[in-house]
Amino acid sequence: MGSRRLHDCSVHDVEVEFEDYRILYGCAVTECIEYEGGKLYVSNGECGNRVNYCPFCGYKAKVQMKFKK
Repeated sequence: MGSRRLHDCSVHDVEVEFEDYRILYGCAVTECIEYEGGKLYVSNGECGNRVNYCPFCGYKAKVQMKFKK
């Protein structure tokens, strides 16, 4: 991973309201970051995953994951 961020969205950039009583532990995803390599990652500060699209704004990763068939 490179060090320069190309895309950077967070839960703080959108309006989030929880209406379901079962959501007790906060947001599963709080930020989405793309680094110089073109891969997109989501995180909540503890756990993270690579994704093809930003869950906040729909931004498409320049380097898409290839899924096994």
